[in-house]
Amino acid sequence: MNRSKVAIVASNTIGFFQWIFGIFFLVMAGFSLFFYITGQMKLDSTSYTTIVFFAMGLALFLAGRKRRKSVKDFKVYVQHLSNNPAGYISDLAEINGESVDLVTKKLDYMIQKKYFVNAHINRGENRIIINSNKSISDIMNATTNITQNAQGDIQEVNNDLEYITVKCPNCGGNNKVELGKVIECDYCGSSIKGF
Repeated sequence: MNRSKVAIVASNTIGFFQWIFGIFFLVMAGFSLFFYITGQMKLDSTSYTTIVFFAMGLALFLAGRKRRKSVKDFKVYVQHLSNNPAGYISDLAEINGESVDLVTKKLDYMIQKKYFVNAHINRGENRIIINSNKSISDIMNATTNITQNAQGDIQEVNNDLEYITVKCPNCGGNNKVELGKVIECDYCGSSIKGF
């Protein structure tokens, strides 16, 4: 399993458990408050327990919600970035109806949590840069092959390679894959087959 998928699954799982335990502690705080209001519990150390349960429950619930939302946002961002590889943050902000600062903050969080593989934010150009494992020469040689004949003349030979667009099963990003080859997703690093 690749790093991005592990990070996304782990984050989603942790978020789920935070959310569940948050609800549990909020329900416990609710019961304590109910017993206090009905007079079945007196104002003593248990009232402090109620406050602690409420604070823990609220903190866990909100943290879990944030994690799970970040995974959903990641999938939306990848879908847009695969169709619009320039990666301008203002475009991502416009799609979700959010501010550029908020989207930048979310992207920083996603990069920190390793949702994106080999990515960084270019603050000068205000865009996210996703570095694929392909070099410029690999990209150029994928469609043409440059050869040198016996006289030293450079010749360009077109291989007529067939490419297909494959949607990544992990993140949903569109990738251009040579037919019959296996590559890593440019966005999350998952293996993608061009079959």
